[in-house]
Amino acid sequence: MPPELLPCATSWCGRSLSEIPTCPRLVTLLLGGNRIEEITDGFFQSMSSLRVLSLRGNFPLRTLPSGISGLVSLHHLDLSSTNITGLPQELKALEKLRYLNLDYTRFLSIIPHQLISGFSKLEVLRLLSRGRWSVIEGNVLCDDSEPLMKELLGLKHLNVLSWTFRSSLAVQKFLKYPKLVSITQSVMVCQCESQPFNVLHLAYMENLQELRISNSNLEEMKTDSTEEVKKLFQSGFRSLDRVVIWSCQKMKDLTWLVFVQILKQLRIVFCTEMEEIISVDKLRDISKIIGSEHNFFAQLESLTIKWGRNLKSVYPNPLPFPKLKKIEVRECPQLKKLPLNSSSAKERRVVIEGSKKWWEELQWEDQATQNAFSSGVVLGDDFH
Repeated sequence: MPPELLPCATSWCGRSLSEIPTCPRLVTLLLGGNRIEEITDGFFQSMSSLRVLSLRGNFPLRTLPSGISGLVSLHHLDLSSTNITGLPQELKALEKLRYLNLDYTRFLSIIPHQLISGFSKLEVLRLLSRGRWSVIEGNVLCDDSEPLMKELLGLKHLNVLSWTFRSSLAVQKFLKYPKLVSITQSVMVCQCESQPFNVLHLAYMENLQELRISNSNLEEMKTDSTEEVKKLFQSGFRSLDRVVIWSCQKMKDLTWLVFVQILKQLRIVFCTEMEEIISVDKLRDISKIIGSEHNFFAQLESLTIKWGRNLKSVYPNPLPFPKLKKIEVRECPQLKKLPLNSSSAKERRVVIEGSKKWWEELQWEDQATQNAFSSGVVLGDDFH
C-alpha cells in the first residue's frame, strides 16, 4: 500500500478527532455512530479528494470545524442524527455537493442565508428536523421556512426533498411551489400544538412516501363534503406508505388513515389520549360515500403501538390483513382485543410482540383465532 494511504487504513473512533491524518487520495470516510463530540479544525486539511463523508449518528456532535471548507471535492455529506446546532458559512466552499442529509438534527436552528442556494449541483436535501428554529437576521430557518423554499427553487438539479412543517400556514406557502411539492418524498410535522394542523392539506403531494407527526394537534377530520371525501379516496395520499405519530397528546383517533390506501408501516408512540385508531362513527360516514367494502389496511405490513394508556381499540371488528408481518404493542393496558379473526392473515405467520401480562389478558374472536396467531408470539418486558 502506498505510504500516503496507510493512515487511511486506520479506523478513527473516540469522542474527539484530534489526530490530523494525511490522506490526499481518500475518497470515502464513514464515521457514523462513534459518539464523536469534537472534530479539530485541521482534521480534514489533507483530504482534498474526499467525496463521501458520513457523520450520521454522532449524537454528541454539536458543531462542524471550519476546516471542513477544505473538502472541495465533496459530493455527499450526511449529518443526520447529530446534535449540530447550525451550518457554518465555511460550507460554501463545497460547491460540488450533491447530497446533504440533515434529517433528525434535533437541535438544528440556523442555516445562513444563501448557503443552500450556493450548492448549485445539489440533487438531494433531507431536512426532517425537530430543532427550535431561530428567528434571527440572516437565518433561512423560521416558522414557515419560506426564505429557504425560495432558495431551493433556484437549484436546477434538486430532485429529492424531505421537509419539516411547523404550521398550517407553512404548508399553504409550500403548496404554492409545485416544483418543491413534486419532489418531496418525506414530511415531518412537528410542534403544531397551538393551532390544529390539517393533515389533509398534504393529501395531494403526489410523491409523498413518508409522514411523521410529532408534538402536534390535528384538526378534527370533517366528512360532511361528499365531493372532498370522494376526491380523497380516489387520489389522496397515492404514494404514502409509512406513517409515524409521536407524542401527539390531544389526538383521539386517526381515521384519516383510511385514505392512505397503500399504508405499509404504521407506528404510534406516546399518544396518551388516543382512544381508537379508526373511529367507527367517522368510518360509517365515510363508508356511506365510498362504499362499505373498502379494506383500509390491505397493504399493512407492520403495526407498532407504544405507550397508549387510553387506547381501547384499533378497530372493533376483524379485518383482513393479507400482507401483515408484525404487530408490536407495549404499555397499552386498555387494548384488550386486536381486529383479527382466524382468516385475517390468510395462514401467514404474523409476529406479535408484547408483554406476557398483555398477551394473557388479550381477548380473541374465538379459539381458532387465538390458535392462528399463537405461533408467532414474542413475549418480553414492556420497557422498550
